[in-house]
Amino acid sequence: MGNPNWVEKLNESLIYYAADSVREFVMEGSGNLHNLNEKEKANWVKQALDKLDQLVPEKEKRYDIMTHCSCECADHLIEKFREVYKENNDIDDLLDKMYKNPFYVRPRREGDVIYFVKVACNKEEYDKAATPKEKRYHYCHCDYIKSADLPISPTHCFCSAGWYKRIWEGILERPIKVEMVKSIMQGDDKCEFAVYL
Repeated sequence: MGNPNWVEKLNESLIYYAADSVREFVMEGSGNLHNLNEKEKANWVKQALDKLDQLVPEKEKRYDIMTHCSCECADHLIEKFREVYKENNDIDDLLDKMYKNPFYVRPRREGDVIYFVKVACNKEEYDKAATPKEKRYHYCHCDYIKSADLPISPTHCFCSAGWYKRIWEGILERPIKVEMVKSIMQGDDKCEFAVYL
């Protein structure tokens, strides 16, 4: 499981950003997730996101809630890359050093915007996949949603945006905005995010 604490993070984020009634409604049934199979967990998340969309119409608030649920799998690299950036204040040099770890597709920079394309979570199986559903399953990094049937709320992918946000705010030591450009769970052929420096 990529982020075993995701449900707890969602709950904490709802405590911080939403009313108690919203948190209780969205998190209903979450205490039983450990007894569910992968498909059932994905369906619970799908329903929780639908509830969140219904009760929190403000996109920015949903963005704040979900970006705080992101994985911490690259946190150990943030301090290293912060020091690299402080040495010469050169974003392009930093991107060169970040290529291959943690970014396996060379980021594309256009002025103050950097575009990141995620690689497939399981590239070997993704390359062998015969159907769009199989491709989505092997591309998506989220263990909580990858086996869900479409449509999935775009709100969920704010969580992935949060992964990039964590890294870049840690490096630059200031708030930044990350937007989802493409999402395989929204029918695109890949997941792509724009980081606004």
